[in-house]
Amino acid sequence: MSRRARSGRSSSAASAKSLELRLARAGQVALRGIEPLVPVQCAVCREPGESVCRPCRRLLHRSCSRPRRVETGAAQLGGLPVVAAGPYEFELAVCLMAFKDGGRSDLLSVLAPILARAVRAGLGEDSADQVLVPIPTSARALRRRWSDPVGELLARAGREGLLPAGARIEPWLAHRSRTAGAALHLGPAPWTGSQKTRDAAGRARAEDPFVLQRPWRRLRSPVPVSAVLVDDVLTTGSTLRRAARRLEAGGIEVRGAVVLGAVGAPSAQTARSARESPEAGG
Repeated sequence: MSRRARSGRSSSAASAKSLELRLARAGQVALRGIEPLVPVQCAVCREPGESVCRPCRRLLHRSCSRPRRVETGAAQLGGLPVVAAGPYEFELAVCLMAFKDGGRSDLLSVLAPILARAVRAGLGEDSADQVLVPIPTSARALRRRWSDPVGELLARAGREGLLPAGARIEPWLAHRSRTAGAALHLGPAPWTGSQKTRDAAGRARAEDPFVLQRPWRRLRSPVPVSAVLVDDVLTTGSTLRRAARRLEAGGIEVRGAVVLGAVGAPSAQTARSARESPEAGG
């Protein structure tokens, strides 16, 4: 391929990616402009007046009052330690779904402090120079939601000074569907190979959906030593494991992960009841 053709492909990819980001930002601005015209109601109980009413907010904070380790419930984590703000159920699940898929950007101020509390619990006392790497959203999800939920939650927590001192956010991972190469194929590309080969290629992309960004190369800085992953929901652990594998392949140690909610995690009330149960002592 000639140098001019390669330059044209790179330019087209960059333009497509830039357009995608501009459309996402325009969608967010439109939502924020519409919100004052629509009566605000509680995302949980639909009571008018606030994003989350006082009783529901109390229940939400109670369920997330004690971030805890949850990796034992995720079979595919491969031993990666994970701290969750709370169980993915009831008020937390409803608020997160409304924020991600319901266009409720007003819930950013409710959920960001909860995620920040889990980050502080996960990093502990040694938070100096710790790097938080958010799990990126796919191009399809970005077009559907007009936002990158995990990145927005972390950014809000950082702007409000809720993250531990010395910790910083770095987007070292990109989703493969949002890279320059993927931006060239906005529709389904024709496939000339066999069905078996196409299925194998699809499985390979699904098994390795992330791309490692290396800004330190441009800055001629040393390779970062370690990082902590941040995601919204932990289910089987496969997403975190794949992200960790991609960072580790680039020479970065993954110390653990922090999530907002964990499917199947015990609630604060359940954990407290288990500790206070007479049978707990054996």
